[in-house]
Amino acid sequence: RVRPPRMLYGERRRIQTYSISDALAQHVLHSAGQGKYLQEHLLHCDLLRDDNATSGTVLVLSGIRVLCVSSSNWTVTTNVLLRKVSSVSQEGMNVVLHIASKRGAAQAARGSTANTASSEVKRVHCFSDQAAMELAKRITEAAAAVQQAR
Repeated sequence: RVRPPRMLYGERRRIQTYSISDALAQHVLHSAGQGKYLQEHLLHCDLLRDDNATSGTVLVLSGIRVLCVSSSNWTVTTNVLLRKVSSVSQEGMNVVLHIASKRGAAQAARGSTANTASSEVKRVHCFSDQAAMELAKRITEAAAAVQQAR
């Protein structure tokens, strides 16, 4: 194939102007997890790789999760539900996702000050500081929308 197949949008499978990014996102959602992510609403897709690299990571931000997939073998490397993201920050070329654990959230609700880790940290490496800043902003907005909807 010259290019990935066109993405069809929404429940009615509408056709829009061809977008290589959306087509790549559809391929990732179809390939990763044997297609179980295909029904999720796409918010953003990015190919995260250095200029000289032959492969990289495809990041797909859906209305439910942040999904990172290796472009060399289409395996999921990061899968974070947005409802579990407590905060997002940028450290240079990395986007840092702080994921609240149920145990940590329950302890915080009770006012416990025990020295237990209340969050897990996942890092997503981008190709530039600017890309990391933009991605952190998009994930923050998506996580806030999920939290607000709850």
